[in-house]
Amino acid sequence: MNTQKQAQFGDKCGRYIRCAAVVIVVLASAACAHADDPFGLGDAGVQNFAVLNLSDQFILNGNGGAVNGNVGVSSAGGGSYDLSSPATINGQLITNSGVTGTNSGVPITGGTSVNNTLINSAVTSAHTASVTNAGLAATTSVAGGQITGDTTITGHAGQNVVNLSGVNTNHNTITLNAPAGSTFIINDSGDFVLKHTQIDLTGGLTANDVLYNITDASGNVFLTGGGPSDTTLNGILLADGNNVHLAPITLNGEVIGNQINLSSGTQINDAYTGGGTPVVPEPSSVVPMILGTALLGMMVVARRQQLHGFGPVR
Repeated sequence: MNTQKQAQFGDKCGRYIRCAAVVIVVLASAACAHADDPFGLGDAGVQNFAVLNLSDQFILNGNGGAVNGNVGVSSAGGGSYDLSSPATINGQLITNSGVTGTNSGVPITGGTSVNNTLINSAVTSAHTASVTNAGLAATTSVAGGQITGDTTITGHAGQNVVNLSGVNTNHNTITLNAPAGSTFIINDSGDFVLKHTQIDLTGGLTANDVLYNITDASGNVFLTGGGPSDTTLNGILLADGNNVHLAPITLNGEVIGNQINLSSGTQINDAYTGGGTPVVPEPSSVVPMILGTALLGMMVVARRQQLHGFGPVR
């Protein structure tokens, strides 16, 4: 191959490699921004927590209750925790510095740690997500604007938004239906009270696809049943500014709020792994790994060009 052809070949390879690198950067950024985070929860999301206590005291009060996932406790509002056996945290207890607490025999399988960066970011992200999602226009509605009995809401592919002025049920079933890959955002500007109530997801929806966003800080957030399986909520409960009392229920997803009280055997199962301690690289570490792999590939290709005499002559 003559010198001119070598140069042309080398330049062409270089252009291909540069284009491939740009595509990799764009795809990696998009994946980090959207994967597993359809509601913009960021560090407050299910990849990090099953329970995130934004302010005041977090209470886990025995009777066989369990959190299957990580628990985050902020120092805001004099943040603290009170754990009483028999109960279990199958994950980590992550706090701000300054958080105090008592643990009366509750095993924490992932240990306890202080991570100010993560908790502060998570609290900010939760506030932002609540406001952002509350501002979305409704795509479907419920008669009367409230749910007070058996209700089925059928959505479409993509994002579904329902704006309510209250949820108050007793011995009822709420069904959300939409194709796999769709999402539901339930914005509630009133009370969110479920008694002996099941929230079922059909059509392909999972707990990671549904957000219950309580937008009125004065609203009552209270879920109860005759036992953990008597009341079941599937999805992410975001009650920014509200005290949350769950006694006893099963929640498959995540709960975010103030002074979260889990009593009488309440079970929380995180939506990211279905239990245990999530181990997920942060987006800030995923992108460098992808780019590093791409750059390594570029170096290998360039080296092979030189060894075989296909690179540009300098």
